[in-house]
Amino acid sequence: MKGACFLIMSFVLHLFFISFANAGIIEDLFSPFNVSASIKINLAPFITDIGNEILVCENNALSAYFNATDLDADALGIAITPAFPFFVSPTITSAGQVRTQINIFSGILDKSRVDTNLGYRIYQELLSASDGSLIATKQVNITVIEINNAPNLSNIGVQTVWTQGDDSTFYHQAQVSDIEDGNQNSLNFDFNLTFLDNSPRLFNVSTNGTMIFTPNISEINAGIYNLSVYNISLCVEDRGIGNTHVNISNNCGQDGGPIQACDTFSLTITDANRPPNITSYYPLNLSFKASATASLYFNLTTRDPDGTIPDIYWYVDDTNVEYTSGNLFDEFRYSFPCGSSGNHSIKAEVTDSLLNSSVKWNIEVSFIACPITVSVGGGGGGSFFRCQEKWGCLDWGLCQETNFSFKEGLLSQEDFNIISKSCKDAFISDNCGFQIRNCLDVNLCNTSAYKPDEVSYCQFISSPSCYDSAKNCHDGGCELLVDCGGPCGACPTCADGIRNQGERGIDCEGPCPLICPQKPPILERLRIGYSLIIFIIILLIIILIQLIRMWRARKRIKSEYY
Repeated sequence: MKGACFLIMSFVLHLFFISFANAGIIEDLFSPFNVSASIKINLAPFITDIGNEILVCENNALSAYFNATDLDADALGIAITPAFPFFVSPTITSAGQVRTQINIFSGILDKSRVDTNLGYRIYQELLSASDGSLIATKQVNITVIEINNAPNLSNIGVQTVWTQGDDSTFYHQAQVSDIEDGNQNSLNFDFNLTFLDNSPRLFNVSTNGTMIFTPNISEINAGIYNLSVYNISLCVEDRGIGNTHVNISNNCGQDGGPIQACDTFSLTITDANRPPNITSYYPLNLSFKASATASLYFNLTTRDPDGTIPDIYWYVDDTNVEYTSGNLFDEFRYSFPCGSSGNHSIKAEVTDSLLNSSVKWNIEVSFIACPITVSVGGGGGGSFFRCQEKWGCLDWGLCQETNFSFKEGLLSQEDFNIISKSCKDAFISDNCGFQIRNCLDVNLCNTSAYKPDEVSYCQFISSPSCYDSAKNCHDGGCELLVDCGGPCGACPTCADGIRNQGERGIDCEGPCPLICPQKPPILERLRIGYSLIIFIIILLIIILIQLIRMWRARKRIKSEYY
């Protein structure tokens, strides 16, 4: 009996202690005796100001921003995985900055960047910001929305046809190119021909854009049509795209439906064609001197005796650089680039498609050196550049052993010396390696003044893996921290829903900037504790009553027996 009571009391005291401990009362009661020390904790970085989805339209370059913040103001390594066709800049933030704005960018996203069966393509990208030991990540979906590209209809230009002899038949097939629908012979286009100014319809256009017309003397004599100039509009319409993204209209300014392109040209019917004339031009001096980069101005006025408005072509050193149609007066401006010199020419040619006239200027260009700097200066000075490099780099490749690669001729002496010194400075001389990556300029400037390094030192491990206690690249990807991220499991973060990396609670305090939820006030916790105590006392009473009954029954049985 005594043993049973002892067990019951021990059980009750145990429940009592657990109840108060769960309510936080024991901790508060003994807290005056706790000794605390201030320990500097490395806080994890975090990523803000970016949603879960970014939309960008085909034929556009992405440029979006987010903020990487580190309350310790550590330098951060910024990455986007996978690293193509999207990149981030800067890839390393400067130490001393708590918050840095990061640009997510790309080159022009053409048709190859979308799934034409869906009308869009989703790229699942992982953004990361790491101080070397702690990391923040953010999953972002970048959706490239397919658009319908307009058909490109080549200029038809002014046309002339005779009533007899050579050139008495007008024949022209429209030249069309379209990214989605091919060319004029694909039969994917609708052609439409309109004769302007209430002119009679002289001919039609076929399904592949061909126009054919031969003047008939008897029809002209009968007054069905005349020897005249006819202004004509030819339009071509594509078929549009089959599948469209739900946000194409809001983001891309179109609905993906058919798009039309038109060109207006003139057709002159004549029985005595005469060449167009250049009635005036500027500069009057056809030979002069000019400096490179100087802005040169030219103009001319034309007239055609047959009433045709001739086409005007401008040539620089026999290369056509500008075309004008439908105007009797035209202007042309040109600057020879810096660094050029010597004898050059600019020519204007006017034509009715059969007969031509031209004027040509001979120019002696004096040398002007190109500016060395390309950055824009403040205060009204400086020089401007036409193309600004914007480099993005792919992931690093596998780490290769330096000595072996040098002996095999894969490394130059200069690169070997640089890599070896870097390894020595990093105290990995015995395992010195190097890795290579490819970088590309999304602006296609064709210069490399700001090109990032494409070779770097690394710690060579013969069989890199997710368990080698080193941060490296393998299995088609690069780890974000030692043995996590990339080809390995996800790195612990302050947003993974797991209590890890020294956190006090789930994703709060410790290295995480989020404050853990506060405990209820002590009175409320006492109320909870008292409720549990009352429940335990009632349970104890019930057990004691049962034990007393059992004791009495046992005593009665003994008395009756003896």
